[in-house]
Amino acid sequence: MKTLRLIGMAIIAVIMSVNFVACDDDEDSDNVSLIGKWKEDSYIEVTNGVTTHYTPDDGGYPYLVFEEKDTYYINVDGSIEEYSSYIYDENLKVLTVDNGYSEYKYEVISLTKNKLILRYYGVNGWGNPDNYNETYYVKVN
Repeated sequence: MKTLRLIGMAIIAVIMSVNFVACDDDEDSDNVSLIGKWKEDSYIEVTNGVTTHYTPDDGGYPYLVFEEKDTYYINVDGSIEEYSSYIYDENLKVLTVDNGYSEYKYEVISLTKNKLILRYYGVNGWGNPDNYNETYYVKVN
């Protein structure tokens, strides 16, 4: 009888451990997408290794919208600015935006269901750790 009880407890332990291993964090899900409306949460500028922090104010472009193949900013007054096409390379974590005049590359530092961090190094500074801008967004829909 003790042997059956021991086997039963071992089976329950195995089932419980499999159950915990099967649980997945939603943030790491494959359902993460750029598509949607993102609100600027904060912004940093790093110049010669010196970091300056900014918070959104009443001006500028508080929203960034990604559609299937296009992206644009929404002004405070609701007007659309910088309508552009984009390509996102998920493996390299590089977002390339083309507005028809210029092409801009952003490093996607983080992309989850609710947060997006984009780093822009400027025209000639890709990968320079002492000079870049980072914008932090939260998804609003």
